[in-house]
Amino acid sequence: MVLGILVLARRVQDAPPESRPKLDLVGTLLSATGLGLAVFGVLRSSEWGWALPRPDGPVVLGVSPVVWLVLGGLFVVWLFLGWERRLEAKGAEPLVRPEMLSNRQLAGGLVLFFHQYLIQAGLFFTIPLYLSVALGLSAIDTGIRILPLSLTLLVAAAGIPRFLPDVSPRRWSGWGCWPCWWASSPCSPASTLPPEPGS
Repeated sequence: MVLGILVLARRVQDAPPESRPKLDLVGTLLSATGLGLAVFGVLRSSEWGWALPRPDGPVVLGVSPVVWLVLGGLFVVWLFLGWERRLEAKGAEPLVRPEMLSNRQLAGGLVLFFHQYLIQAGLFFTIPLYLSVALGLSAIDTGIRILPLSLTLLVAAAGIPRFLPDVSPRRWSGWGCWPCWWASSPCSPASTLPPEPGS
């Protein structure tokens, strides 16, 4: 699949840009710093603690450094948005136009994509972990068992826009929530399966 994408990508001709805007180096630095601080704080939370510091962890002003890293990251992101508004007011080319976030359709789509990728990331993390750790399957066997999930996502992502372009994404999302709810509810047949011997 990857080889096919690489081969076909050579045939795609990019449209020549009308103008070449100057890269916003300050905005790039601010966005990378803000997101980096927040992500680094979340990653260190298991060792340092979220708010209350762990006994063997560092302490900054009575709380865990994770609090200050996340707050510092959010503050830098706020500075980044202010810088982008300033650039746009001057007529320069910003990295992000903050007023776009006030568009309800765009904001709703971003929230939907966030939850969609969050659920997919959870599935592709927990299912292989369960198959490899709990069931003791090898990496190849684990990949074979999650292959139907990957193929289903691929077919749906490529087929629905092509063969059903006028179908509402909200309706498809609603239809997809019902099987997920049914599979995780006590009414699901999976919840009535007897426990395995020795569990």
